[in-house]
Amino acid sequence: MSTIKGTFSDDLWDKFDVVCKRISIGKNFTGASRQFLKKRAEIEREYARNLIRLCKDKTFDGENEMGSIKACWNSMREETESIAQRHETLAAELISIQDIMSTYLVEAKKTRKALIANGDKITKELRASEAKEAAAHQNYEKLRKRQDELEEETNKVNGTTKEAKARKAQEQATKKSETGDVEYKEAVASLVASQRKFYHDEMPRVLDDLQRFEEDRADKMKEWFLRVVSTQEAIPPAVATSSQNMRSITEAIDRPSDITNFIRENTTGTPKPEEAKYVPYNEGPATGAATVRRDNSRMTIAPMTSSPVTTSSNGRASLAFTSTSQSSFGSPSGPIVQPSAPAASPAVKQEKQLVRALYNYDATEDTELSFKANDMITVLQKDDSGWWQGELNGAVGMFPMNFVDGSNGGSGGGITPSAPAVAKTAPSEGGSQQCKVLYNYNADSDSELTIKEGDLLTIESEDEGWFFGFNSRGESGRFPSNYVQTM
Repeated sequence: MSTIKGTFSDDLWDKFDVVCKRISIGKNFTGASRQFLKKRAEIEREYARNLIRLCKDKTFDGENEMGSIKACWNSMREETESIAQRHETLAAELISIQDIMSTYLVEAKKTRKALIANGDKITKELRASEAKEAAAHQNYEKLRKRQDELEEETNKVNGTTKEAKARKAQEQATKKSETGDVEYKEAVASLVASQRKFYHDEMPRVLDDLQRFEEDRADKMKEWFLRVVSTQEAIPPAVATSSQNMRSITEAIDRPSDITNFIRENTTGTPKPEEAKYVPYNEGPATGAATVRRDNSRMTIAPMTSSPVTTSSNGRASLAFTSTSQSSFGSPSGPIVQPSAPAASPAVKQEKQLVRALYNYDATEDTELSFKANDMITVLQKDDSGWWQGELNGAVGMFPMNFVDGSNGGSGGGITPSAPAVAKTAPSEGGSQQCKVLYNYNADSDSELTIKEGDLLTIESEDEGWFFGFNSRGESGRFPSNYVQTM
């Protein structure tokens, strides 16, 4: 086996078709790898954006958590967002690389096609010269053989009457043979010229150019892949750093301190009530009757003010609330005292207010009031504990105040229902404000609006981090303001 010189022109001089196939495979692979990087960039970007949306979701903000656990949770969300940013950076780099590859494929196409076309032309010229030389050689052999046959016949009829005719035929055959010889020599010369172009001049240059073309592609592929690896290599150290930060603050969770601070912030210092005692029947008007107050689903006994106990349509006694700033997290040590009849003093007129439900609420006890988001509830009584008493569709019961929008005020009776007051944003010249959706958001209730990245929305109002508006399809509802960018 001969020694390989490492060049297409020396080692593959007779494999032009094989070289062309290699160039075509390289082109197809470059295109496929570009598509791979493009799809991976899309996946990385979607992953990063999903992580960022998760970190910004107020559902998981841990606002009501306490002390060191809350600090740990905030750190975990921040570090998770930092990791997401790394994946976003990788996605951007992948997109940049695949754009460069796309440009390369367009520019290389012209060079590749020109080189292959030139090689095909030289190859066709050689094949045509070979065919012409073979045909001329065959024709010359045929004519020369005929000349020899007629010369032999002329010798046989020499000195006879047929000699003149035979000699004339011989002379014609000799002329044709000489013409065939000239054509054959010209065909050989043409073939030699084609062979020189194919074996020594033009085709070696084409093969060398194709080799440089393939070498350049290989170098570029190496460069592009190294850029991918370099950007990707930055992610594990960043994840390790974020993990270390999360570990440090997690290990710093101080359970005794958190519990102590919670108790210190919420204790009233009030001693536990004495045990219940039997009270003999007294025919006189009841004084000092007890009322039952609800605080975070727990009940305590508190002195009754002038607000009487009322009876709802279902026959159950409703709970009268006192306006006191104290709240208790414990249960009464004795039985709950049933309220006695109200004193004979004049009843105090309770202030009423119409409020809008922000969220759905399902009652867990018979004394509670169930409602749906956007229901309008008449507030009968309020208590500093965070539980109010209200009326909806004839039903009376307690509900948590933070489930309603209390900005719509009113007193006395005869309140006309109206839409809850919300803070309006500054309208644009068209009377409303436009915004573009940055992240997808799926509505959690009928009052919210599902939005998709890239949608254009019209904002009508704003309320504590939420916008109210509608999309191009006429669908309206609430959506988080940090998921859009105003225009």
